[in-house]
Amino acid sequence: MTELEFAQRLKAYRRARGMTQQELADRLGVSNKSVSRWETGGYPDVALLGPLAKALGVTVDDLLGEQPATVRALGRADWQNLLSFAFAIGGGVGFFLLDLFLPTILALLLYLGCLAYGVWLQKNYTFHSRWFLAAALVMSFFIYLQTILQAATLLAPNLISNLLLQLANGYIPRGDAPALGVVTGYLLPLLTGALPLLLGALAATGVTALALWLFVGSRRPRLSWAAFSPSKALPALCPLLCGGFYLLYCGGVTQQYAPLPGWLYVHQGPLFYALLGALTLICVIWLLARRRRAILLPALLLCALCLSFPLLAATKLMYSIPTGHCYLYNPEALNQRYAVFGQAGPALATAALVLAGVWLLCCFVTTRPREGD
Repeated sequence: MTELEFAQRLKAYRRARGMTQQELADRLGVSNKSVSRWETGGYPDVALLGPLAKALGVTVDDLLGEQPATVRALGRADWQNLLSFAFAIGGGVGFFLLDLFLPTILALLLYLGCLAYGVWLQKNYTFHSRWFLAAALVMSFFIYLQTILQAATLLAPNLISNLLLQLANGYIPRGDAPALGVVTGYLLPLLTGALPLLLGALAATGVTALALWLFVGSRRPRLSWAAFSPSKALPALCPLLCGGFYLLYCGGVTQQYAPLPGWLYVHQGPLFYALLGALTLICVIWLLARRRRAILLPALLLCALCLSFPLLAATKLMYSIPTGHCYLYNPEALNQRYAVFGQAGPALATAALVLAGVWLLCCFVTTRPREGD
């Protein structure tokens, strides 16, 4: 805006208010000559722009002739970006609706198809939005959780009902540690039922996040060797300690002697899941504190793989609650007076060592963006 344009605009606003130059000068506390100079070609001091606009009943933008910013029209990339969100988020909502009357696996496949198309749009047409990745992963977590819950209900129809009934009845704890009644009565049964489902959903979400990062990420990684970093090695303790947990039940156990407290045999399953959950939480906090967010999802996947340890444990003995003795496992003799417990066998020990070894080997590997990306 030129000085002449400002002078003409000031004169027009003053005359529209029915004010003389002297009246305007009196309101501003300046001389009549100052107003006359502004209307013939000149600018007032910056500090006077606000009082001058107020005296004339306009805004500073009106006085200076500033036009309001125009709203940018939505282009093709904007619509494609919205469409990618619609397929990813809307497909997730559609999953829960279709799951009411379609097989869960079919609803899951339809959702994955919608998610794949949304990811393709993000890859080729839009902005590689972080909000898209975050929303897709959150939606995927709940969908995987629902799928795993449906699968658990199908494979073990009484699993959920027994857990809820156990919690509703207060679950009178067995064993020789009544002081742990609250923990063993409510927390551990809840962990037994919920933690495997949550960790399984987290593992599936981690795989999805890795696939999205490799496909949508603007930087394509290249593997290369790197110096060993102790800050990356902590998750290797998770399979080692979880495998060592079952080793506790091997030492000194005979058919007539139980070296450990009885509640350790009675609540072996809940205690294992509590240990796994605590180790997972420690790994997450450690990696976040050490700014190792890039390996957070692989670490969660490693912890989730430890869920297979109870299946790999060799079940050979059962603990008698009344007598405190151990006996050979006999399915026909099982009742509420006995608690079956597993021991670490060759398969479990091998799995723990392999998982820890693979993780430690990966500590010597790093990812770098490819040249030209």
